[in-house]
Parts: sequence; structure tokens; C-alpha cells
Amino acid sequence: MADEFILTECCDEVALITLNRPEKLNALSFGLVRELDEALTAYEKDDAVKAVILTGAGERAFSAGADIHEMAGLSSEELAQRQAFRSEATWHVATFAKPLIGAINGLAYGGAALLSSTLDLRIGCERTQFRFLAASYGRVNSTWSLPLLVGLPKAKELLYTGRVVGAEEALRIGLLNEIVPSARLVETAIEIAQAIAKNDARMVQGIKRLLHEEIGLGWRERYATEEDARATWLRRAGQRQRRWTERPKRALGAEVMASGGCCRGGGPGRDRFPGSKSGKRPLPARWKPLPRTPSPLLSTRIGVIGGDVAGDGDAVKAESRTEAPVPRTGPDNSAGLARDRRPQPWHQFTRQAPLRRAADRSGACPSARHCDRPARQRALRKQIPKLRRTVRRVSKIHRQSRQNWRLPPPWLNPLPRQ
Repeated sequence: MADEFILTECCDEVALITLNRPEKLNALSFGLVRELDEALTAYEKDDAVKAVILTGAGERAFSAGADIHEMAGLSSEELAQRQAFRSEATWHVATFAKPLIGAINGLAYGGAALLSSTLDLRIGCERTQFRFLAASYGRVNSTWSLPLLVGLPKAKELLYTGRVVGAEEALRIGLLNEIVPSARLVETAIEIAQAIAKNDARMVQGIKRLLHEEIGLGWRERYATEEDARATWLRRAGQRQRRWTERPKRALGAEVMASGGCCRGGGPGRDRFPGSKSGKRPLPARWKPLPRTPSPLLSTRIGVIGGDVAGDGDAVKAESRTEAPVPRTGPDNSAGLARDRRPQPWHQFTRQAPLRRAADRSGACPSARHCDRPARQRALRKQIPKLRRTVRRVSKIHRQSRQNWRLPPPWLNPLPRQ
């Protein structure tokens, strides 16, 4: 790219633009501004360039600002046209899509100070100076760019007074990001540009765009803008837009969900647990309920009630469904009542309670309630440790089941009443 007022070169995805009017302190003439705008437009379209550095030729100045001598012989119409073009070029620099780094190698006055305040990063040296001279020439500029760097109070001071800001003060108030020796100024700027070029260019440019678009927005609005960008135009390469229906499947019943079944029982997913009719998780084998077979004592009671209370026909039916009563000899055998003193499971005692009361009312054994009570109590006491173990195991299963199923977040639960 051959230009008259600027020098351009590219190295390792970094472009370097040099304002080349050292005899005029790199003053921003109309030709220089036009060539700068054309170079930035070309680099903006070149995907091989990921960062641009802007510096000035010579050792005295980055740029002395607008070339006022060039404006002396122009008509008002030509001045208006050139001013309109300068405004568009300044806005192009401020909104340049890629990172733009300034190597401020000397003084930056007037329009050059405005140009510097629109760059992304500014690296200075011991010769760096800034001066915002718009008020001295009856003009206004930098009111929209300078407060973003130094804050409103300091921006007012610099714009009202137009005084010189040295390198150390510029670094302290935020006009410079770093100060290095003048011999290493361009080298340091290239190192920073290469570090930026190593990152994802689309993300770097997206971050710059977000930072510029969020100027003036509230905190919540800036967050919403970033979330919207992450989900749409700034989505990571290869990332699909996640939908609510594409939530990851749990390991439990994942195959059923993949085949179109239901994970909560019913439908095609009912058979996800082999041998389960309801589709629910079956209990372990050790937790299966005891077989409901009548005990000899229960069979004896049914036989007694059938023969003594319900009638002969009912007694035949009862005896056909149960075991035959075991006779016992002794003083209490007047009604043929069998006394099985072996301890029985606790739930069978509960089921036998009505039968015992019926037998007592029938008069088969007037002392049955009293003679069987100690045996029942001993049997119940023996079942207490087993009941405690059962409660602990059921509690453990309950805790595990709560961990297996996804619970709602704590903040969605209603607050407890005080």
C-alpha cells in the first residue's frame, strides 16, 4: 500500500500505521486523515490483521493536531466539507472494529489529543504530552471521549484550562496505560498487539463492541446486553443454542427417555425396571414383605371360632382354608385350644388381636388374656431391635431417593413462616 502521508506495514497479524509528516510534526492534514481512514478501512476487512498500532514519525511529536496553515486559503464550503469528512474519520477511528493501540511517541495536541482519547490502548514514553486546545481556538471537542478515560471532574479541568499533561500525570489519571523508554515504545506496542492477536479475534472484537454499546447504560442493562450477545451473535463457534427441552437426561431412565418413553412410570417407559409393573424402582430383596401365611396359633383361633361361635358350616370352611388345630393335653384343654408359645412376628400379633378377644368372649379360655400377655410382651420386646434397624434402613433409602431425583433450587422454595 503506497501512501504519501502515512507508512504501513504488517507483521504477525499486527499492522503498524505511522503518521509520516515529521517536518510538520505529523499535523493532521486533510490528505493524511483521508489516507488514515482508507488504511483503517482496508485493515478492517482483512481477516489476517487482528490488531492495529498507530504511531508518529520522528522523535518530537505523535501529532501536533489539525494543520491550520492548510485551512487558510479554503472557502467556507470547502471547510465545511472537509470538517464533515474529519468528523466521519474521527468516528471511524473511535468505532474501529479491531483493537487499536496508540504508541504516543511525543506531544499530542488539539485534534491529536482527541484522536488519542478514542484509541483502545495508549502506550507512552518520557516525551509523551497531551494538551486539549479546543477552547483556545474557539472550538469544542473531546467532551464525549475524555470523561470515559479520566472521569468528569478531571476532564473538565483539562478541557477548561487546556494545560499540558505530562507522561507521569497521564499515567496516573488514565490517559496512558503504560510508560516505557522511547527506544522500546514501538516494540512494546507490538508485543501487546501480538498478545491480543493470539486470542479469538471474533471474541475480542465482540468485547470491544459490547463495551462501546454499553456506554451510558445501567448495570442491569449492560448485563442483559451481554447475555443477549452471548446467546445470539457472540455465541461460541460450534455451540448450539440450548433450549429448555434439551436439558441433559439423568442416568436413571436415560435409555427410556431416548426411546420416547416416560421417566415417571406409565406409557412406554413402564418397563424400565424389569419385573416392575408400576414402573417404580423395586425394593431390594431383603426388604420384601414376609409371606402372609397363617400361623398355627391363628389357625387354631379360626377353628375355635368356627366351631364354637360361627356354626358348624362355617367351621368346615375355616378348617378347609387353614391348618388343622394342634390339640394339647392339660388343664386348659377344655375347648381344644392349642397354646403355641413360640414368638411370632409383630404384625401377626396385631392381626390376631380381634381373634383373641373373640375367643375370650366365647369362654373358651377365661384365663387366656392373662396367661398369654407375658408371652406377647416378651415377643414384642424381641422385635424392638429389628424394628429399629428397619427404621434406619428405610430412612437411608429415603435419603438416597431424594439425592437421585433433581430437587428445585433452594431459592424457589417458599420462605418458612416465622
